[in-house]
Amino acid sequence: MKDFLNHCVADAEYKREIQRKLFHILTIMFLPLVYIFLDKKQMLVLVFPLSILIISADFYRHRIPAIEFIFSKAFGHILRETELVQNSWTGASFMAMAALIVFTICPKSIAICAFSILAISDCLAALVGKKM
Repeated sequence: MKDFLNHCVADAEYKREIQRKLFHILTIMFLPLVYIFLDKKQMLVLVFPLSILIISADFYRHRIPAIEFIFSKAFGHILRETELVQNSWTGASFMAMAALIVFTICPKSIAICAFSILAISDCLAALVGKKM
């Protein structure tokens, strides 16, 4: 097992995937953890502008050079090749749309559970899948 883990960390592409998934799990888990302390209306006041910001940044990053520069500096090291292509969307935009839908439609307990499972299962599926 130790040899396998050492091999994984030595693989530059896999190390990048680990960094990407650590970022994902920390950012995705932020929402359900915060929602524990808020009511639905407060959560939507947080999620709606956050989703609009994420989706707008993703949309305009290919259209406005200054936004693309900032975006690339901040997130370029964890983006996949397919996300760097012109007119492509990052997983963050899809996650923001999902958050908006789930936190609007679902009861609090289901939304918290669903996003927690999403954060963990997305991370593990990608890491195991990349190695297989």
